[in-house]
Amino acid sequence: MSESPKSPDVQMIVASYQEGMTIRDIAEKISSTYSVVRRILLNAGVSLRSISQAREVSLEKGKSKMPAFTKKHTEETKKAISDKVSKFWEDPEKLKSHSKQAAERWHAVDDTQREEFLSKAWLGMRKAAEEGSRIERDLLSFFSSKYQRVSAHVPLQEIVLHVSEEHQKTHVDLLIRDDFFASLGFSGCVVEVDGPTHFEPIWGEENLTKTQKTDIHKNTVLSKANFLIVRVRCPWRSYSKKRSRLIQEYLAGFFSSYPDVSSYVSQECPLKSVYYLTPKTEATNDGEKQSS
Repeated sequence: MSESPKSPDVQMIVASYQEGMTIRDIAEKISSTYSVVRRILLNAGVSLRSISQAREVSLEKGKSKMPAFTKKHTEETKKAISDKVSKFWEDPEKLKSHSKQAAERWHAVDDTQREEFLSKAWLGMRKAAEEGSRIERDLLSFFSSKYQRVSAHVPLQEIVLHVSEEHQKTHVDLLIRDDFFASLGFSGCVVEVDGPTHFEPIWGEENLTKTQKTDIHKNTVLSKANFLIVRVRCPWRSYSKKRSRLIQEYLAGFFSSYPDVSSYVSQECPLKSVYYLTPKTEATNDGEKQSS
């Protein structure tokens, strides 16, 4: 007469699961199946872990590793990934569809969630205002490897002598001092990254007017102080590594061509040392020089 199969130890199974063992590991330990162990746990009133919770336990136990920390992509692979993602967003139909879906999701959330989102967005903008946008930080890293002294978010009053009271808190995005610019007869170079808020009424007409007046003031006082001013017009509302690289390459081309920058300039203007550059989605020598 054959022996009847031994009943699983329910308490041991529950304790093992609560200590972090997976259902599959427990099933293997007691020579059973995944479905049997799972049913035992549910019948015992145990709340099973979600996928994210199971992943956290696995990481804590050292059974798995976080891919982001262990998998290192080459720069070539990173560039390919960035280009592919950027290409997706350059498709007008996909962008339109995504915008429509985002608008629908936005209108579907309640007032409390909407207020929370807006609060986080405001904090993000404040952080960018204090520390610089991602493109500005990329440019800081890029120029620091090429020029002697590169500083970010420098107060205007530390660069020029006379700054009006209303512009005491005004800063420049990037300040570059190098023998290269001295050889061209400049005290240095200021690079300003102008996002959509510099030419679109995203925060209202009044704020747009104020921003543009500040830009003109900076151009004027810096030009009088003998600085080369390069304003990079960035019409995009989202960041991508591809766009950041495009701006870096565009500026590098501009500086290496200076003073022969006719291919970057659309018209002459009184402020000879102030340039507006507008990199396109595809790299082109396309620019605009301030006309007033």
